[in-house]
Amino acid sequence: MLVSAREVRVIFAPDTSRTWGWAAPGRVDRGSQYYWGAYMDGIDGPRSLTLRVGGGGDSTTRAFANLRALVASGEPGLCTGGMIMHCDPLGTLASVDGNRVVLTLRKPETITRLFGLRPDSVGVERARPEDDWRPPVRVQVQYVSPQIPTPDAAFRAEAAKAKRRYVASINWISRSIAGGQSGSDAIRIGAGDSIPVNVSEMRCTHDVCSGSSSDMPGVWSVDDSSVARLHRVKPDPDAGAFSSVRPSRYLVAGVRGRTTVRVRLAESTADTMPFREPPARTLERPVVVTNPAARVEISARSDTIRLGDPLDLRVRVLDRDGQAIDGAPVQVRYEDGGSAYAGMSTGTLRLELQRPGPRFIVASFGKMADTVRVTVR
Repeated sequence: MLVSAREVRVIFAPDTSRTWGWAAPGRVDRGSQYYWGAYMDGIDGPRSLTLRVGGGGDSTTRAFANLRALVASGEPGLCTGGMIMHCDPLGTLASVDGNRVVLTLRKPETITRLFGLRPDSVGVERARPEDDWRPPVRVQVQYVSPQIPTPDAAFRAEAAKAKRRYVASINWISRSIAGGQSGSDAIRIGAGDSIPVNVSEMRCTHDVCSGSSSDMPGVWSVDDSSVARLHRVKPDPDAGAFSSVRPSRYLVAGVRGRTTVRVRLAESTADTMPFREPPARTLERPVVVTNPAARVEISARSDTIRLGDPLDLRVRVLDRDGQAIDGAPVQVRYEDGGSAYAGMSTGTLRLELQRPGPRFIVASFGKMADTVRVTVR
């Protein structure tokens, strides 16, 4: 790789092939594509200078007269990283010098932001239809005239800001009060019952996420203590390694009504980390206290339907007097055609089943469940 203030040139190893192309059907993943790429970690995040010919599910037979014709059939680009790649062809060029493929970038400002900190090497990858996947190899960067300016204090400061902006753009964090039925906006609880509550945190990079629930330090409160109150459980010194399994805080329901549970979290290391939005430190969630739930019920308008017709269901949570608890969220689970599905319902639900045969549809609320059997003909 040759880098100057005006141009980046990636010169690949000689291509010794005598034929270029691929035969149908080939391997749709890599068996019908040629690829050349160089991977650079600039101050605005990772970029790749690439040329791809074929791929994308192309399984038709292709043949090219020579390497130059093969390279001319594709469009190079400078690409951003991430789950969805975006490539900009402006200022890029793919050519052939003898039997070597050459990728060129001519965008001086971009070159400075890619190589202004003078990285000594980059990753380079080349693939042909007959190749198995191999990781990129590191190659030395040669800085040639006209030279990129030596990074001064101002550029290093801009580089630090730019890298932080990039990291913030691909990371986000969300927090909420966890407790009660999953997927419900409000915590629903029967009078006299109690449930554990804590803080749930989800951290994502691109669209790869990991979540956790923990007893983060903070100040908890409930607006109306007659409707619900918080009960703190003292740590058990004899629990040992299993102490984290035991909930440390419970929400205890009093009389029927609505209120709000809140928590104001203490400062943490996450507050100084780069995210798209600063992590929330004040959380709240509605609490609805109802009569204690006694059972959940699911029923179908008909136990037999024709394929293509909708299936109408009714789901209810009933109290000890047999009265429906309005708004109680019920989880509905079923399988159709070998795939499992799950959703939430607060009254009626319409399904469109895609395969004939018997179906068992399960409704659950807390530890209670009910099942209905439907046949699709």
